[in-house]
Amino acid sequence: MDDDGYTRILTINSGSSSLRFSLYRMGPSEMLLQSGRMARIGLGASEFHVEDGDGRRLMEERAPLPDHEAALKRVMAWLQSEAPNLDRLDLDAVGHRLVHGGTRFSRPVLITPEVAAALQALTPLAPDHLPCAI
Repeated sequence: MDDDGYTRILTINSGSSSLRFSLYRMGPSEMLLQSGRMARIGLGASEFHVEDGDGRRLMEERAPLPDHEAALKRVMAWLQSEAPNLDRLDLDAVGHRLVHGGTRFSRPVLITPEVAAALQALTPLAPDHLPCAI
């Protein structure tokens, strides 16, 4: 939380060959600061674009991203480079959507080593999505 009582939240939604993110400033009202999408991860020339909270395109590039780890590192590098324009990048929370949590994970949970292991065991339920999300 910053001095004005606002928090910064990064949300992530990864698919089998994509990754979406949104950066919010939360306080009395919700404000979308930036959002972006990577497509074709692991499929050659990946596409990456970012928009500001008003929908204006800030960046678009094509570059090979071999896997979701590389894609997330690229997102974080972009956000770090934009930190002066965003006032600051200190994140207070990160939320990550998973496609399937089985019967055990139907609500948000804090990711611990035990939760990660339990999610890993669920990969047969969504083999195209869970491995890259975990």
